[in-house]
Amino acid sequence: MICTIKPLKVVIKNSKEPLNEFMSSKSYTNKSSSYIKEVYFTRYIGIEDSIDKYIKNIKNIDTHLFNNTTVPYIRLNNLNINFDKSQTDKMLNTFNTYNDAKFNSWSLYNIEFPCKIENDTLDWTKKIAFKSTLELFSKNTPNSTPSIVKNFAVKLLCWIDYFLPKLFYNKVKIDVSPKVVYFGNIKRQELFFLYFLSQLGCDILYINPHKDILDLYPECSRFSTLVELSKKSPTMLDIPLEKLNTDINKNINNNKTYTPINKPQSEQTSVVMIVVCDNENKPFKSGSGVVINSEGYILTNLHVVNEGYSFLVRFENDDKVYTSYQIIKYHSDYDLAVIKVDRKCKAIPVKVSKKPVRGQKIVAIGSPLGLFNTVSDGIISAFRDFETVQMIQFTAPISSGSSGGALLDMFGNLLGLISAGYDDGQNLNLAVESHLVKIFASNFIEIIN
Repeated sequence: MICTIKPLKVVIKNSKEPLNEFMSSKSYTNKSSSYIKEVYFTRYIGIEDSIDKYIKNIKNIDTHLFNNTTVPYIRLNNLNINFDKSQTDKMLNTFNTYNDAKFNSWSLYNIEFPCKIENDTLDWTKKIAFKSTLELFSKNTPNSTPSIVKNFAVKLLCWIDYFLPKLFYNKVKIDVSPKVVYFGNIKRQELFFLYFLSQLGCDILYINPHKDILDLYPECSRFSTLVELSKKSPTMLDIPLEKLNTDINKNINNNKTYTPINKPQSEQTSVVMIVVCDNENKPFKSGSGVVINSEGYILTNLHVVNEGYSFLVRFENDDKVYTSYQIIKYHSDYDLAVIKVDRKCKAIPVKVSKKPVRGQKIVAIGSPLGLFNTVSDGIISAFRDFETVQMIQFTAPISSGSSGGALLDMFGNLLGLISAGYDDGQNLNLAVESHLVKIFASNFIEIIN
């Protein structure tokens, strides 16, 4: 069968007065076709002569649009959201279904994507925009691998599930243009999300008083309009979000309980994903690793890296991929290895002064199935001796790819290195104890008492 619903097509509308025009609720649907829509995607860079006036103008956008009940509006300064494992697992299943059907329009149309939009044209456009955004991400990401694309796809689906209910509530029509302001420095993956929203007919205003978007990929440069003011702020300004009118909040159909965070958790920036490549630089498996020294030394399992020719290392909130070609040190009995990358890092402190106890709460961080830095929690359930290796048995869920990840106490200290799990058991997972990590890598690690 053939899908007969036409997706929305968008074209960029140039802006002469970007702030005033962005606030307008005027429809931009092309008169020649109800499926062609003009949208704003403006990069508003620099400041005016008066900083006070500049700040007032930004706050006026908040005030005006928050009190306009006919046009959805959100202002962002990051997309750092805590998504739990059940949410990422759900989105992974959606991506896997999509991956099987992406070349078949009818199958793609029938996939259940997050945030069902009541308007059929917009709901179909959402799926087309997701596909085109993934293709754009893959094309413009250095050293892109299927695992990297999958990880971004799951994050993109989580963002869709979280933000779209704020922008497409009350059966929003095609001729309504939801408004999105992003203020401040933007990360590369977040920029792709803004591109996705623009393909759904949202007006985008990127505001940065300090500098333009770094590493701007060509398609976004062509698909956006640059408005550059005469001066640049020497630093990033802090402009608090104006309060939302409580009556407007009734329009937002969003019962999610995810918690936004202002900065990434330090322990997550110190846990990395390792993609292992063969001698033709083709990825064939992935795992996790833990930064144990600020000079780029990364601890992982030997079974993660022992068959590799090179290792691609990715850090949280860093789009650059770092390559390592050497195993610095390894221990086959402990199943531990150290590799090194050329990057300054924040190390996780290793806890060795006090032995953990059974029943103690723990957190596991790794990249199961290529899902970067997934967090799960549980308790220490037992301690096991396997010949010369002492292991912590714990209940936090893990999967293939978690090996080499961090087992942490509730203060972010490394209790052990995640190493194995029983496929036939229910959350029967093992980690190498931190005192063996100390014995193995004492000349690398940063230890706390």
